[in-house]
Amino acid sequence: MVRILVMKQSLVSQIVKTISVVVLVALSSLSFAGAIAADGEAGKSDGVNAHPAFEPVKGLFLAISNFDEKAMKAVATQDFQLLEHGEVWTMDKLSAAIMPKNGPYQRTNYFDLIRVQELADAVWISYWNKAHFESERGAGDVVWLESAIMVKSEGVWKIQMLHSTRLRHEHVPDDINWIEVK
Repeated sequence: MVRILVMKQSLVSQIVKTISVVVLVALSSLSFAGAIAADGEAGKSDGVNAHPAFEPVKGLFLAISNFDEKAMKAVATQDFQLLEHGEVWTMDKLSAAIMPKNGPYQRTNYFDLIRVQELADAVWISYWNKAHFESERGAGDVVWLESAIMVKSEGVWKIQMLHSTRLRHEHVPDDINWIEVK
């Protein structure tokens, strides 16, 4: 009985320690996020031309609109990774996905930057992305909430990673300032 009681106390002690660590990590994260938010107004963007590190993102989507695989690869690192709505994609998978399968289509790209944060030779960017598609079958828009990690490669900004979440139309905020990028 004493042995079981000691084991229960040990288990309770471990649970309390685990909860304490989780709470500390959560508080630290909130504190860090608050510090970034307080400092982040300087990092908040006022347009798609606000930072040169966003140029490769615009270039990637222009290349996608033109079905130009070579131009797509030119703006990304060799180890490029896309996290597309719960799937892990390579540049080759992205290239294959954008090629017309049911006849030709046109894509027009629109963006609204949310935030740009510099970290030495890296930048992370969060932004809204909208594509307007037109084909013989009709027209429509697709909207994503995205983030990109940009790194300097030989002095040139390149996309190392994109994270993309498609949004249902009812979840797209009304206050997005869409800017067409050609």
